[in-house]
Amino acid sequence: MAEWLPVVLTFAVFAVVTAGAFGLIARWHAVARIERRLQTTSPTAGPPEAGPRVFLTAIVARYFGDDRQDGNASARSGARLQMVHAGFFSADSATWFRFARVAFALVAVLAGFFLAASFPTGDSFLLRAGTVLVAALLGLALPRVYLIRRQRRLVEAYRQFFPDFLDLLIVCVDAGLGIDAALDRIVGEIGNHHREFALNLTWLSAETKAGRSTIEALENFATRLSLDEAQTMVLALRQSLMLGTSVASALTIFSHDMRERRLLRAEAEANRLPVKIIAPLGLLIFPVILLVVLFPALVRIIPLLLSLRHG
Repeated sequence: MAEWLPVVLTFAVFAVVTAGAFGLIARWHAVARIERRLQTTSPTAGPPEAGPRVFLTAIVARYFGDDRQDGNASARSGARLQMVHAGFFSADSATWFRFARVAFALVAVLAGFFLAASFPTGDSFLLRAGTVLVAALLGLALPRVYLIRRQRRLVEAYRQFFPDFLDLLIVCVDAGLGIDAALDRIVGEIGNHHREFALNLTWLSAETKAGRSTIEALENFATRLSLDEAQTMVLALRQSLMLGTSVASALTIFSHDMRERRLLRAEAEANRLPVKIIAPLGLLIFPVILLVVLFPALVRIIPLLLSLRHG
């Protein structure tokens, strides 16, 4: 058996198990959403039937739920806010994230054991134990890295979409709608273009309908977006509402400033492109060009050098 075959099999098993776990979790979440909608729309629906999904949900909620945080409300709210920043708005998203970290760690430990078992028998015990430990640490770190990467990508998507949201808000305010009515009107327009942003707006509308003031709801909206531009918009709206100035004028000026900032960011990225392309050029493209240019000369020079050496 080739020496590399156990390593390839180990990584293949790890990839298959990981993909299967992600697929099952996604399917369970989709089925759960459909069942909740059916239960809310059908008044004659009976109690939910027990099954593997319900059993797994109960186990996860029991051992990884928010009540396992030792009553620390700030830790629970912080974990919930992190999941919202990543675009997971479900109430039990933090619970499933903790379960995913433990599950990934267990799968990674098993993969580490298989990988350590494929080492030659002469290797030391410390090398095998270190392999298993590194695999466990990677299993714990991968969900966190995925969450942070998703947060960054979502913040960047919010930043790109925010000027368009301001334009829609200005149109509604100029038409005579108030801030609350304008936000309700915008939700239906952007739902098909940016799902996460629309869900945040829906949350904002629900807070205002529940009795919270518009400014407080907007501040919570900006916190959930984790966007500096949203915080600045809230400050501008606060000053406009307190001083009685035109909200549409303040939003127009702010929207123009946002578009200028987006243009400046695009220009900054374009200016950084020559620096970023140096490494691919030096490592991949230039060696190939040199090989193509020098290969005909080397084909003629090498036989001459060999003949002089032997002659």
